Amino acid sequence: MIVIVGTQRDDILYFESIISSKKTRLLFERFPIVEGHIFNQEVLLVYGMYSSYVSSAIMMDILAKNFVNLVIVVGKCTGFSKDVKVGDIVISHEVVIGDVDQVTNADTTLGQIPGFPKVYPTGNDLISYIETACQKRAINNYKIGTFISSNTIYNHRESLNKIVFDDGIFGFKNNVVLDSISGGIAINSVISKIPFMNIKVVDKLLDKEYDVENYLTVLDSYVNVGKAVTTMIGDIGRKDVLRSKQ
Repeated sequence: MIVIVGTQRDDILYFESIISSKKTRLLFERFPIVEGHIFNQEVLLVYGMYSSYVSSAIMMDILAKNFVNLVIVVGKCTGFSKDVKVGDIVISHEVVIGDVDQVTNADTTLGQIPGFPKVYPTGNDLISYIETACQKRAINNYKIGTFISSNTIYNHRESLNKIVFDDGIFGFKNNVVLDSISGGIAINSVISKIPFMNIKVVDKLLDKEYDVENYLTVLDSYVNVGKAVTTMIGDIGRKDVLRSKQ
């Protein structure tokens, strides 16, 4: 099974529109789930999460009850670095948790949970598959970048002063974006040994007012994310490369 995770329904709407044999239900009576098939691959869509606290709990339940091969996180993110613009599609090279500071209590660095890695990488094989899918769909506005995931939704750069050094976060300066749910999913990926990836659309930039004129640009990128992910699902299914749950 492939799990596709979003924050809002808009994030997973493209996939819901093409899924076959669709069944819907509520998890814990509040989190909508849609199950079905895309290109003969079993797919589960879930949304309604706004923080890594919640995404971690929901993902742990889903992984415990289903044979999951891959988790894909979609939706919106905020651009941090100057090389990112509204409408860009950012694919995760790694996820870093941005709101953890336990350096005085354990042998860790800033952003690291004791016993867990500092950086949660997306496998090169997955990046290769999604890049190939983008190229097949003639999608050119994608970047491979770093996701800084915090439970805070940041709008201003000054709010990040504690973790910003020399215009970078934790040393990452290029193609850096922010989100609020992928950290919890990354942690579950490590625990459960399930590969994951983020592919999100930049809908706003730090210290910039939201521009309604950019709305259509973001919508176009939303559709392109859907096209790229579904193409990747088809490619993965044909080559049967998904890792088994260990």
